[in-house]
Amino acid sequence: MTNAEPEPDMELSIATATRRAQYAALCASIGTTIEADMTALLSIADEFLPSFATRVRDGYQPTEEFWVWCQGQLVHGQAEHDREISAE
Repeated sequence: MTNAEPEPDMELSIATATRRAQYAALCASIGTTIEADMTALLSIADEFLPSFATRVRDGYQPTEEFWVWCQGQLVHGQAEHDREISAE
């Protein structure tokens, strides 16, 4: 076997797994889990979700784009929470 470049699907899979791991680490750092956070995110009405999120809710596999979005939502939500706590 040679050290050939990974196939495009494999690269996508590695990128997706990397993003999921980053999101999992962020969830753990604030005391939540992927499952709990995704449940909250995907319970939002369709008109407020990007199409890739509704596809995940409909049973499709999460994409790299989905995990990046989840992480962004978590960071934003945590920042809002931190502002509320500091305002008390």
